Amino acid sequence: IGARGADDTNLFDGLVDDVRISNVALAPEKLLLNDTVLNEHTVGYWKFENEPGVYKDSSQYGSDITAKIVDAPKIEPRHSALVDFCHVLLNSNEFLYVD
Repeated sequence: IGARGADDTNLFDGLVDDVRISNVALAPEKLLLNDTVLNEHTVGYWKFENEPGVYKDSSQYGSDITAKIVDAPKIEPRHSALVDFCHVLLNSNEFLYVD
């Protein structure tokens, strides 16, 4: 999640709320969306909140995430400005709803 592709493109662009990993298949009623209770099958549970900590595992295993900082690729300022401008155009109502 949040990795980069071989051609340096983003594979995921968004926010992740909670992540829970279980060592068995869960029934739909037991999915994190419906049931936030941890059980003996939960092997990792990260909430990405200040409490208990952004990278802290809330399961019994305590498999905290270790952040790896990598250097961002150098991008030409003109290219970056063009990308920003395109995002503004594509996300504005005036661009989408012109008669």
